[in-house]
Amino acid sequence: MNAEATLKAMIEAAAAAAKGKWKKLKGFAEAEFRALTKAGRQLEADLLADIAAAAALTTAKKRKAATEKAKLRARLGFDNLRLAAEGVLIVGEADVKLAAQDAINAAIGILRTAINDAAGIAIL
Repeated sequence: MNAEATLKAMIEAAAAAAKGKWKKLKGFAEAEFRALTKAGRQLEADLLADIAAAAALTTAKKRKAATEKAKLRARLGFDNLRLAAEGVLIVGEADVKLAAQDAINAAIGILRTAINDAAGIAIL
């Protein structure tokens, strides 16, 4: 995953989704997206390592089970990232919460695609 390109796309998607409320969200949202991008890179690295380890197993049954476990681990990790991102909502004012949620959803969608593309498999 290209972290800089992913972060830029996340910020652009969030800004477009938040529309006029982006100015209120920008400071803390961008910092949160930087942290999410870093965590996303680690999630990607863990997924690729798990898939490689699964491929090295001796039987097809073991490989399949380990691959499914790797996918589940990645999904759970991504869900944790998504939940962590919702912390942005707490910081936002009541009138910008919907815009913040739209911004988060747009940015998370970009991160999901980047991880899936980098891993070469659509699992998130």
